[in-house]
Amino acid sequence: MVFVIDEWLQPLASRMFSHLHKVLNKTGESTTLTSENDLDEYLSQSFSFDSTLLAPPKRRTLDDLGTETWNRCSKELSNPPNTYRMGTMKILCKLMVLAFLLIEWGMDSESDGGEYNRLFKAGLHTTDKMIGMGHSDLAKMVLEKVDRHNSGISKEESSEARELAAECSFQLSILTWKDRLKGLGIAQQSIPFAIQSLEWKTKAADILFRIGIAKKREGDPAAIEWLQCCQGVVSAQSEEQEEDEQLKSIRQALLHELIIAYLELQKNSTLFIEPIQKLYSKLEENYGSEPSTMFVGFEVSIALIPYVENGDARCSQHLQLLIESGLAESHLSSVLCCIHQFWLQRPGLAYPIFQQLISGKLQQLESEVALIETLVLVFLRLCTADRDMSEGLKQSSSLLVSLCGAKQKIVGLGFEASQAARVMFLSKADICSNAGNVNLAYDWCELAQHQVLEEGDKDIIRRKMLFYASCLENITPSRFNKLSNFKELSVTSQFLLYQLALKHGKLDTVRKSVLDMLYRSADFSSMCACIAYAESCNKISILGPIFRELLINNRAGNHTIPLLKGCIRIMAKEFSASQQLTPGGVEGICELFEKFSTSICLDTRPQQEKVQYLEWFSSNGYNLVIKNYALWDVKSSIRLIDCCIKILSLLPRGLNVDTLSNINQRNFWCHSMATLAHLDIAYLAENHISRDMYFTSARMHLQQCQDYLTIHRQGIAPEIWVKFSDVVRSMVALYFQRAINLNAENEEGICTILGNCNTSSDPQLLCILADQIMSSGLTTPARATALKLTSGTLCDVLKHFRWLRCLYRFGLKCDEKCTKFIVGEAQKLGNIATNLRPQLSPEMVKELCWEMQWLPVAVYNQSLILYRDMKNSLSREWFNEAVNLVQNIELNGWDTDGLSSRMCAAYGALLGEQAVDNL
Repeated sequence: MVFVIDEWLQPLASRMFSHLHKVLNKTGESTTLTSENDLDEYLSQSFSFDSTLLAPPKRRTLDDLGTETWNRCSKELSNPPNTYRMGTMKILCKLMVLAFLLIEWGMDSESDGGEYNRLFKAGLHTTDKMIGMGHSDLAKMVLEKVDRHNSGISKEESSEARELAAECSFQLSILTWKDRLKGLGIAQQSIPFAIQSLEWKTKAADILFRIGIAKKREGDPAAIEWLQCCQGVVSAQSEEQEEDEQLKSIRQALLHELIIAYLELQKNSTLFIEPIQKLYSKLEENYGSEPSTMFVGFEVSIALIPYVENGDARCSQHLQLLIESGLAESHLSSVLCCIHQFWLQRPGLAYPIFQQLISGKLQQLESEVALIETLVLVFLRLCTADRDMSEGLKQSSSLLVSLCGAKQKIVGLGFEASQAARVMFLSKADICSNAGNVNLAYDWCELAQHQVLEEGDKDIIRRKMLFYASCLENITPSRFNKLSNFKELSVTSQFLLYQLALKHGKLDTVRKSVLDMLYRSADFSSMCACIAYAESCNKISILGPIFRELLINNRAGNHTIPLLKGCIRIMAKEFSASQQLTPGGVEGICELFEKFSTSICLDTRPQQEKVQYLEWFSSNGYNLVIKNYALWDVKSSIRLIDCCIKILSLLPRGLNVDTLSNINQRNFWCHSMATLAHLDIAYLAENHISRDMYFTSARMHLQQCQDYLTIHRQGIAPEIWVKFSDVVRSMVALYFQRAINLNAENEEGICTILGNCNTSSDPQLLCILADQIMSSGLTTPARATALKLTSGTLCDVLKHFRWLRCLYRFGLKCDEKCTKFIVGEAQKLGNIATNLRPQLSPEMVKELCWEMQWLPVAVYNQSLILYRDMKNSLSREWFNEAVNLVQNIELNGWDTDGLSSRMCAAYGALLGEQAVDNL
């Protein structure tokens, strides 16, 4: 073993090794050393050289160094912190042996009795340390070295030196005798003659006993053999030896230790059952009334449980005897250790015995509250450590019940003990929960608020109980009633109660929990959590009526507005999750909106805050309609969108430009949605009176959208203007299409829409309307109104050409004047286009040129149709109009690719009766 030791001894040990090596080299001693710092290699050397070869100064140096090392090692071996460091202790012993060797070498050949005395004392002291550590081999090594000097003691030496030498020889003989016994057994070797005397027998027994105890302490099975040797030595052979107090003490301790050594070190059960039983019988026979014997008896009984019949019952009886004998009064800790050992093997049998102990203490020592608390906590600790969680709960509950009388507590635990018990119960509840047994977790939590325990933080326990209860699939009525009757819950615990009640449909408890959280919360976060949880378990419909009730009855306090928002969110979720129409629910939203919008306008809050709330109401109402339009009854959508328009009308007008712009845009969207809804409900109406009413309302909302575009044209960004124009165009087209298809007899309403679409409106829309008029069976008033739309200032030449194209198709069905009027308008448009051409892009010029040629070609083709119908005069007239239009275009510088010439050539060929295709 390479030397590794604490830093404090390293320099001293290094010096000793250095001198040892020098001595070996100087004296010519043959060695097998492979390392200069290996303790075992030094100890294996015979060191048989003649130390007289060393000079006196060298011997003195060795003596001083050996003495210094020996003293230091002896001191450190007695140091309590080193007692538990077995490796360090063994190294110290080996160093001490080598230190003794240096002392031996340092002796002068002419040494007097004093030198021998010092050597023998050092040897005996070293041996004593080795024996106490169980290192019999090292002790024997020292004694052998000392024994070499016995011959140097003359008769003239002092009696002390002779006595010391005899002591060393005796100890060496004992260790030598023991080595010879190894593997043979005590009966195979006779006890040395010197041991026959009482004094030396006592010394021999002490040596063997100490070595056996040390080896047992280190877990060495050889301890059994050493203790057996000791037993052979102390066996009484005479009355004198029988009565010797020191031997009697050794005999009793030896029986205890030998039994324990068998239990701890003998792993083969067939080898220790019979010896243990015999040893204990002897111990009980001689020392049965002593406490130590009874405790050893328990150790034996618990060790033999698996090997003897009714072992657990015997052990249980022995444990009860310990308690009944009164040992619990004087040796309570030892009794508790025995109970714990028995509990580890047979918990079901240990619990009643422990309760018996506690009951006895309650009857005998009612004033010793601290003792009772300790016993109760130890018992509860065993219960919570029980792997059978149900059994542990049962026993804990049984103990606490036993501490209570029929109506009042017999004994109550103090605050600290109660806290400790609660911590154990709650920790066990967590363990049960993690193991998946939530029901047991709840029961452990419930036990934590037993009346025996002094009250602590009740909310922590209740919160855990509520949490575990909410994890259960089912809950008994009694358990739920107990939880719902908790008073003064924190907001967190109240939320857990709300979760539990919502899960099991207990509406009264849900309402109560919501109210408590609402009144006790500084903010609205708990209500948001309530809504989120209700959404997660698809029970939002339960929460909505409660919120509405609180709002309508003015019970929301400072949380009115947030509660209203939450109510709207709940309703929105409810509607989106439902496929059925809910007009009553929509009406509820409208009532809430209107009520609180009016109250907000009347209260004293800042204007900016009022605007935020009103905008919030209107935008959420609009979003609800958009999201649920396909699900709701159309009347419900109309009701809510009208409510939003009403709320927008409550907004003050003296606002900044951006805010006002946002409000106007939202108003536009609300009116557009209202237009769509009224047109849809008109489509569903069964009588013309209702239909006329809905068309009138749609026209009113549509007019609001058109007015917005007219009034706010300059303040709207181009991209937004295009978007809004598309919306208005779509709404007008839809209205016109519904009006023509459903209410064609009401030409007055149709003409009103046409009248609103004057020439400053979108020509593309006019094209759409003209197409719808032409495809319908409308009579003259509507047609005449459509024709009047061509008068006025043109807004977009290209689009107006397209409008004339559509109107031309319609004009063909009218009289000749209509067509001539359209041709005249086309000439005006051509002149305007000519004036605008320098400002236009090449692409726009090309497109305009093609668009201007479309009408002349259409008129020319119509002349061919008239010619085919044998209307030659009228055909010539239409031909001339077409040529005039083209020539006017060409005179204004537009490239028609000789269209007028081709027209003339083609028509001339026709008159010459040649086949001519339409252009």
